[in-house]
Amino acid sequence: MKNLYLLINVATIIVPLIAAYHPKIRFYKNHKEFFIAIGLSGSFFILWDVWFATKEVWGFSDAYTIGFGLFGLPIEECLFFLCIPYASLFLHIHLHKFRWLEFMTIKSHVLTFLSSVLVVGVLIIGVWNYDKSYTFVNALVFLIIYSIAYVKYKQQLTSFLSSFIIILVPFFVVNGLLTGTGISEEVVWYNNQENLGIRLGTIPVEDVFYAFSILMLPLLIYNQLKKSSIVKS
Repeated sequence: MKNLYLLINVATIIVPLIAAYHPKIRFYKNHKEFFIAIGLSGSFFILWDVWFATKEVWGFSDAYTIGFGLFGLPIEECLFFLCIPYASLFLHIHLHKFRWLEFMTIKSHVLTFLSSVLVVGVLIIGVWNYDKSYTFVNALVFLIIYSIAYVKYKQQLTSFLSSFIIILVPFFVVNGLLTGTGISEEVVWYNNQENLGIRLGTIPVEDVFYAFSILMLPLLIYNQLKKSSIVKS
């Protein structure tokens, strides 16, 4: 299935993209700021992706991609940084808009404790595994983004952490397919010399923190753009 990766991207974004035009949602009115935020964040992660692919930290199967690429990446991989953030952050925003996660509100002292454990734990893992590119860079980027969110955007971080638990479910489904679950070979393969070698099913454990980074960064940019547009108006 040469178009498998493309189909995964389309299946991921199609429902929230259509739902954005529902009269009770009308999220399309926020598309300008939303796509700018995703584009800025995605540009950074595409550069990261290109570098890792060049270093063979990971790579892509010709069996599941259509053969057209940009910057040495399959076009589907570039679309990943549009489709996954759009679908995931659309879910996050509307879970909170419709108050479906009020029962999961994180108290301030819980956030402080959780953040301390996460930051110290990821810092230790990153430093201890400085020779493993994916583990080290992933830890570094996560720590930077998480720290900025905790210090400057604590309310946004609190709301995102509660929905992130929900978002991880479809994220694992998509990432599981990409890393070989239920298919004969991986769409995206990883060099285990450059990561911890610990898998959640077929998914490298570092991808949990990677997921946080590729979603939290555009969310912070989007909220800042929205705040700026409100101030200007």
